Amino acid sequence: MLLSRMTLGRDQSENQLALAHAALENYVLPDIKSLTLINLSENATYRVEAVDGGRWALRVHRVGYHSKAAIQSELSWLIDLRQSGVVTTPVPVAGRDGALIQVVKHAGIDTPRHVVLFAWESGREPLISQDLRGPFATLGEVTARMHLHAQQWQRPHWFQRFTWDFETALGPRAPHWGRWRDGMGVDPVKAKLMQRTVDLIDRRLKIYGKSPSRFGLVHGDLRLANLL
Repeated sequence: MLLSRMTLGRDQSENQLALAHAALENYVLPDIKSLTLINLSENATYRVEAVDGGRWALRVHRVGYHSKAAIQSELSWLIDLRQSGVVTTPVPVAGRDGALIQVVKHAGIDTPRHVVLFAWESGREPLISQDLRGPFATLGEVTARMHLHAQQWQRPHWFQRFTWDFETALGPRAPHWGRWRDGMGVDPVKAKLMQRTVDLIDRRLKIYGKSPSRFGLVHGDLRLANLL
């Protein structure tokens, strides 16, 4: 779900923008003309534009969501997908110290943030009004190529990402995105109905199992907008 900039609150939004500006000092870049928030979901993504026309995407990671090792793990797969010719993925840009992940502080933000800069990839999000049969065919092809790559790719020994299964999505103890029962508008009647669905999903996933041929590394949010 995308959130508007106003969701942050004025002070927090301005502080995060200031942190993004500070992050640019960690890179060797030409004179910067503008820094614009273009997307806010689990991370904040900014478009960086230089006076000479150069462009980059700056991603400021949400605090406490992914560890530095998890971000590095994502980048390692991202880089290998491109180098292997599987799919054209954005190219991360190293900072002055040679690291792809920068840790940036700002006086108005309590916790330092992990920041990654990417070379800009031109493209546009498909519109609901256009014929999407072609783009969906492309999406299926990309998904298949990534799936085959993940089956044979040798991950680094330190590789770590979220595991999404029944317990971490719908389970009662510690789901990544919170308990569904605590959601807005979930009264006892709705909870009873939804619990029947949750129980059915639980039974089916237990039957399906977690063998290597059925459970492994995937892109967790492959949709048309994310083909960019």
